[in-house]
Amino acid sequence: MAVRKFKPVTPGQRNKVISAFEEITCTIPEKYLLEPIRKTG
Repeated sequence: MAVRKFKPVTPGQRNKVISAFEEITCTIPEKYLLEPIRKTG
């Protein structure tokens, strides 16, 4: 998993490091994980 480092623009962002999830996530949801919304009435 990749790690993103930030350039410190403010003192609060100094040494800020977060995990990057672009490799394991996708923008389109998986079809088999979705459940249709049933509208009645």
